[in-house]
Amino acid sequence: MTPEQICAIHECGHVVVCYSVGGRIRTGPDSLSIVPKPEEFQSGNSRLEAPWDKKAISDFAGGLAERIANPDQAVTTIAKDIGDILTSCGMFLDQIEGDPFVDAENAYYNDRLRKKSGQPPQEKEAWEAYDNMIQFLVNGSPEPGRNDEFELLSGFAEQSRAYLQRHWSIVEELADRLVKKKVMSGEEVHQILTTQYGFVCEPLP
Repeated sequence: MTPEQICAIHECGHVVVCYSVGGRIRTGPDSLSIVPKPEEFQSGNSRLEAPWDKKAISDFAGGLAERIANPDQAVTTIAKDIGDILTSCGMFLDQIEGDPFVDAENAYYNDRLRKKSGQPPQEKEAWEAYDNMIQFLVNGSPEPGRNDEFELLSGFAEQSRAYLQRHWSIVEELADRLVKKKVMSGEEVHQILTTQYGFVCEPLP
């Protein structure tokens, strides 16, 4: 699987899970895109909107989709996903000592810098750090009084994984389109997901 394909899987994972929870893609000519960057990691973008708790579920989907598609390779925007998750939930779990969220972010950026400088990337280490972050949520908070936060986040992660597994063929088909086109409008993506695949969007507040 090429870096471009994995980047497309990542972004389309976000999109399909967002639609699974009643969210939608924003209108615009480049609401879903991948940008080839041979000198570094692939870059992608998916502009989505949903209530904060639904958005948090879709924020987990990019990294999880990559894991399903190619367990041995880390390519795209792990660190950005982590930031999006914490922003959506309004929590600052990076204040925990020895926090695996910070470890995952650092591993991603270190991998990116190594690749840009011509050194072999340490993709396995980046994925291990990302997996540790997810496992950290599942196991619960090491600090008294924060278990509710961890239960909330781990629940979002598990829901995201379940939606990806249920709609995996749709993620792959949409990703194939994105690899061919590189850029898709929000209107086109919305029509595909609602007309061809039957997703129903809830009215946004």
